[in-house]
Amino acid sequence: VIGIPANITSYSWSPATNISNASGGPIVQVWPTDTTIYTVTMVSPDSTWSNTVTVNVVHVVEPNAGVDDSTCFTNPDGYQLQGILYNDGIYNWENSEGPAGSNSVFNPDNLTIDAFVTVDMPGIYEFVLHESDTNNVCPDGSDTLLVYYSEETHTSTFTDPTCFGGDDGSISITSTGTTGAVEYSFNGGASFTTLSDSIDLSAGSYDIISRDIIGCEFTSTVIITDPLEVTLVVGPTPDST
Repeated sequence: VIGIPANITSYSWSPATNISNASGGPIVQVWPTDTTIYTVTMVSPDSTWSNTVTVNVVHVVEPNAGVDDSTCFTNPDGYQLQGILYNDGIYNWENSEGPAGSNSVFNPDNLTIDAFVTVDMPGIYEFVLHESDTNNVCPDGSDTLLVYYSEETHTSTFTDPTCFGGDDGSISITSTGTTGAVEYSFNGGASFTTLSDSIDLSAGSYDIISRDIIGCEFTSTVIITDPLEVTLVVGPTPDST
């Protein structure tokens, strides 16, 4: 409330932005985007007066939990949260949703802004960052981060070479992971292919890897064995003519 002299003939408000009428008065509406000091100049037949009004603006609390992401379920460190606070208010992380029966652990705790989160089964999890308003004016704010924990697994079948020392063995990989594999290796990761079968293999031990679109891998070993070698024994009569 400001003092209003009698017989005012005009009003002039500064700044003239975000105001219902810059030359109106004695009551105007304002909607500044930040705390603003408004100065009003009032003119009467015999004088000019000025007064100021401070309009304090408290912004809505909007913490940032991060961009939705994915990680490998088998990562021993879990997923690192990278939240950003709005005004350094009191905050905490919450696992609001996940697969039925799942549990999550925040390391070192859910009061650490960059905590690591490990879960006990693959799937989609919702992590919510809550933050309070330090001015105690606006409601608490929150933001949700979706993290997909992917797990790659596979089964394999193989055939041994037809003959001892042959190279017509084969291995076939069937992905059973959460997203399904997109790449396969039959040489321990030295090279990858989009084909899930490998042929023309000789006897030996093969470290096979399936990898999904996120980069999660599963490794197993297949041993291809030669059949028994065919041998001929001539005798017991010595060679003769």
